[in-house]
Amino acid sequence: VVACLVAGMVHRGCAELGLSLFCRQLGGHFQVNSREALCAKLLHCVYQKTANSSQHTQEAAESLAREMGASYYEVSVQEYVDQMITTFQQTCHKQLNWAKDSITLQNIQARMRSPFPWMIANAFSGILLCTANRSEAAVGYMTTDGDMSGGLAPIAGIDKSFLLSWLAWVAGGALAELKLLPALKKVLALPPKAELVPLSYHQTDEGDLMPYDVLSVLEKLLICDKRGYESTRNELYRRFQNIPNNILNDYLTKFQKMWQKSQWKRERLPVGFHVDQMNVDPRSWCRYPVLTGDAQGQRLSIK
Repeated sequence: VVACLVAGMVHRGCAELGLSLFCRQLGGHFQVNSREALCAKLLHCVYQKTANSSQHTQEAAESLAREMGASYYEVSVQEYVDQMITTFQQTCHKQLNWAKDSITLQNIQARMRSPFPWMIANAFSGILLCTANRSEAAVGYMTTDGDMSGGLAPIAGIDKSFLLSWLAWVAGGALAELKLLPALKKVLALPPKAELVPLSYHQTDEGDLMPYDVLSVLEKLLICDKRGYESTRNELYRRFQNIPNNILNDYLTKFQKMWQKSQWKRERLPVGFHVDQMNVDPRSWCRYPVLTGDAQGQRLSIK
């Protein structure tokens, strides 16, 4: 989504202002003779793989970046992940394994993916765009100093369900500023997943969390509408009659706990846009105490 927004900006700017004037509006730093060349100068995409990355996501990432005309890089961070794990084990005298240390092993991969994009941004006088969205921010499903890195978070105010629908809309050619991007269909064919655990685990975002449609409704009811526990639970029963009530209860409890535990992460998100009445940015709308709260952690109350 973030890459599409940047590529769409380039094509719309050139269409409305012309290439020369648009380049001047950008500060006059770009001497190019086509919008494709300008897109390559402005948009830099990097795929950083580990042993847990799949060939499918690698191919989708490369295809999409090249179709957009972005500069594309591909690197492996596995060596640095291995070095950090070895250093930790030797220093702290603790052996790590997936059964007991999954979060630790997942997060070190995400954090090793932060330095290189920052280096690209610095070297090309750019800004690192954070790809965290509102659904991830609401439940803290993002790694501090990892995929939360950046100077601007363009989609931090938009929920995941809408983003997936928007991508499908763009893939159908509805965004006039962008040519058809066949690679988007490759992206949409893959279930959202972090690929931070061995592929044999079949990790998916919704498997870690809950269906994104349910998550989006919980965001709306609990945070935006400030509904109480009982009211929210009854509304879930009404909207998702295909899901057993006991599972919906689990989703509601899980959302509340994850929201309460991750406020400190939301405090550290890069600046984003307030695009509608729903927002979880504590600096512009949604305040929630970091150091105080319900000791039992059973109820969510937004002031």
